[in-house]
Amino acid sequence: MSAALEILLEKIKLFDVYKGAQIEAGKKSVAFNIVLRSSDSTLTDEQTNNVMKKVMAELEKAGAVLRS
Repeated sequence: MSAALEILLEKIKLFDVYKGAQIEAGKKSVAFNIVLRSSDSTLTDEQTNNVMKKVMAELEKAGAVLRS
């Protein structure tokens, strides 16, 4: 992950995995708890949104797809 992302990403934890009838065969639904923190300021919405875009880009590289 990028250096900027690593600075603000304090913790990421997988808290749920679901495989069932509503999920395509061979796929699973996962949910993460993500904690972002800056040591020197309050994060703005823009900073948070930018970090989450980077997180999603990294997950998509690994084959993840965001459910709608």
